[in-house]
Amino acid sequence: MVNAVRRRKVVGAYKAFLRSPDGKTVLKDLIKSTRLFSDTGIMDDDELRQLEGARNEVRRMIRLAHLSDDELDNMLEEPLINE
Repeated sequence: MVNAVRRRKVVGAYKAFLRSPDGKTVLKDLIKSTRLFSDTGIMDDDELRQLEGARNEVRRMIRLAHLSDDELDNMLEEPLINE
């Protein structure tokens, strides 16, 4: 019961934050810095493992926020302030 309540609270926080202007800015930066939708290029094994770990966390954030593909596409098309 306590775990279910905690999970709902965490999911609600992810949804609220990642749908806010600041949250969108942070998420877009994380997607860019982890090259989530780009090729990794040539990297040594340690760099690749580190990048994949970061990518997995960004994927987790997207999943917890219940962002649909369309919502994510629309968000990524919106310019950042000063961009």
